[in-house]
Amino acid sequence: MPLGKSISRSASHFVRRLRAPTPFEILIALASTGAALLIAWGLYAWLALANLSLIFLTAVLTSAVVAGSYAALLSALLGFLTFNFCFTVPHFSLAVEEQEQLLTLLFFLLVALVVGKLAGDSRQRLLELSEARLAEEQERLRSALLSSVSHDLRTPLASIIGAASSLAHPGCSADPAGSLRAAGWRVERKRTAKSLYTEPAGHDPPRPWRYENRA
Repeated sequence: MPLGKSISRSASHFVRRLRAPTPFEILIALASTGAALLIAWGLYAWLALANLSLIFLTAVLTSAVVAGSYAALLSALLGFLTFNFCFTVPHFSLAVEEQEQLLTLLFFLLVALVVGKLAGDSRQRLLELSEARLAEEQERLRSALLSSVSHDLRTPLASIIGAASSLAHPGCSADPAGSLRAAGWRVERKRTAKSLYTEPAGHDPPRPWRYENRA
């Protein structure tokens, strides 16, 4: 009973995933099958029927690699019908007279479906892995860019914060222009006081004044 439930669950999941093939998948399946038909028709006189089926199997693999599982399954069905219609006896008919050719057709269809599904799933996993790596690389580059920008902004921000804290200090003036004017005034005052006490060369220094009591 559990096995039957598992099979039914898998079948329902597969049915839910079924969808119509896209135009691109149909185009790839038709192109690969058509190319396989031309090649097999040219080699029909030199190759056995089983060897010709390998050409259509190559078309299935090409469809799986280029467009995924749906294109591979469609190419397998088209290859089966084309192979039967053009290369089995009687020619240009879907009927099969020889039992050996019928086994070759059924074996080709089975192998083509399995190989196409596996190749398509491998392609899908590879695409998902590539997208995950691309997203990881983008996240790494974004983190490096943010780190670089924050490092470049850290120095000027520290200077601005230091200047703001120094202006807000109680011993400093709140007006930067006023602080500059006050500093210039102090320098000018010191320069004036120094010039008053500096005499030209060749003059005697002033003598101190003394009070004489002549009484």
